[in-house]
Amino acid sequence: MLATGHFWGQLTGPERDAFEARSDALELAHGHVLFRQGEPAGKVVLVQQGWLKVVGNSATGCEVILAFRGAGELLGELSIFGSPQRSATVQAVGRVQVRLMNAAAFTSFLHEFTRLPWVMLAVLAERLRHADRHRTGYASADVVQRLAALLVEVSVDRQDPIAASGAALPLTQTEIAAAVAASREQVVRALRVLRELGHVSTGRGQVRVHHLEPLRAVATGSRRRQASVDPKVA
Repeated sequence: MLATGHFWGQLTGPERDAFEARSDALELAHGHVLFRQGEPAGKVVLVQQGWLKVVGNSATGCEVILAFRGAGELLGELSIFGSPQRSATVQAVGRVQVRLMNAAAFTSFLHEFTRLPWVMLAVLAERLRHADRHRTGYASADVVQRLAALLVEVSVDRQDPIAASGAALPLTQTEIAAAVAASREQVVRALRVLRELGHVSTGRGQVRVHHLEPLRAVATGSRRRQASVDPKVA
């Protein structure tokens, strides 16, 4: 089931049929690298089920998770505007189903359905607004809030079928630390806080969300956390 709030959700039936006819289905195993930063660009990818993480590497070699892209979202579309290299690495989180289309076929697709460049522009604009909200929120949020916001986003906000079924989210502590701009030790303490509240449970390389609305309240700061919080978590 693809989300309706992103690129795929904006397409009509004939547009979806045309996209599928021009693209190839692919299933990715956990950890599979679809694109690598610096590689030649040339394909766009539509996420059908599951999650891809977008990772950037700084000049010092530090890995930073820039975003998670879920069902219905498009990646690599900037390649049609002449971007010669991949700006980030894209990797599967858990098992992921995608469709791949080369840049020439995608350009032809946009020429056939002339309203779609405007759809793409609206999607890109929303991504920029989301990134601005993300940075603003991080400026005032502690690690527990940032962790809660990440878990909410990767579960229900994008209507991800993995989370909807109650399955565990395949996120390691290292991945979480890179995503919430914290140390691994801070993430360990923040997870302990959320476990004490009963909102999550954890296993090796996974986090299971149990109570979404209270977790969302923690993320937004609208509800005071009941568990004692180690000041080193902030």
